[in-house]
Amino acid sequence: MELSQQQNLKVFVTGGYLRGDWFSLVGASAARALRDFHLDIVFLGANAVDPIQGPACHNPEEASINHAMVQPARRCILVADHSKFSATAAHRICTVKEIQTIITDTATKAEQAAPYADLGIEIIKV
Repeated sequence: MELSQQQNLKVFVTGGYLRGDWFSLVGASAARALRDFHLDIVFLGANAVDPIQGPACHNPEEASINHAMVQPARRCILVADHSKFSATAAHRICTVKEIQTIITDTATKAEQAAPYADLGIEIIKV
């Protein structure tokens, strides 16, 4: 909502159903709108990260929309703090192979990041 007040910024809204608790748009029409995009980079959040299953979230509609954003992107950057590496969530967003970079916090232990680095994923701690 705050972005609508910016003079030099255009905001595109995909459509779909508004999830009021997160202000996100989900559903088939939102996914269809995303298919037309050619994205350079997508920044992806997740509730959980697993080196085999990949990033996941608790809501199936969110997982579907996030997956739809990853598909046309040239580069996928996962943003996940240290707590996400030991968490679990039911709905996979994408595979680990679709992630090129993980941005995490300095509390992420080396053993948490190692499986991803071993797969060639760049790990950035901030």
